[in-house]
Amino acid sequence: MTRSEAQIFGELSALAALITNNKNCKTQIFIEYAGHINEIDIRVFLDGWGINKNPTFTFRGYLTNDSFTVQKLRECKHQLIKIARGAKINFDSFPYEIEEVKHYKLA
Repeated sequence: MTRSEAQIFGELSALAALITNNKNCKTQIFIEYAGHINEIDIRVFLDGWGINKNPTFTFRGYLTNDSFTVQKLRECKHQLIKIARGAKINFDSFPYEIEEVKHYKLA
């Protein structure tokens, strides 16, 4: 796991905890990391988790020190930020600021 991957993974974990433990938000997020194979699995249930309920969206991949993986992790983080903002979650409980940066590429 690279430093960038580890940082984003930490931010995803913090966002997931803030969202899932917020009383005003039904969304529940599950994050699993298998260190022996360097794999991450994120499942988001916008309307809450339930037996036989499929996640609204998922991200699963190996942390392979490539730009594609880092980009996918960032996209997942931005989705969680949107959920948190929609639920009016207070970001003051974060020990740091979240900065959104968008990269554009001309074809």
